[in-house]
Amino acid sequence: MTSRVNWVVQSSAVDYLHLMLVCMRWLLDSYRIDGRFCISIHDEVRYLVASDDRYRAALALQITNLLTRSMFAYKLGFDNLPMVLSCSPLNRNGSVLGFVARICVEYV
Repeated sequence: MTSRVNWVVQSSAVDYLHLMLVCMRWLLDSYRIDGRFCISIHDEVRYLVASDDRYRAALALQITNLLTRSMFAYKLGFDNLPMVLSCSPLNRNGSVLGFVARICVEYV
């Protein structure tokens, strides 16, 4: 039973990752953000992004996460998402929160 449960979780994670990669590519192309996918390890996704585009790339990654979670929630019949997922990645002074820039985006 454990291996069947693990298979469901792992295959869902792969689906989630694929949707995130496609959505992020769409946003990078649509908004001409100079960046590209670098590597994915476990639950971490890294992009190489030009320094000038780092804030827009971090925002695009947050939007990607929101859109992907929304699609999964919709398919599961959930009517809404927790407020935490709806918040902006920008803090009050307009800069990207540190964890977004440090974990998600590598500057080149």
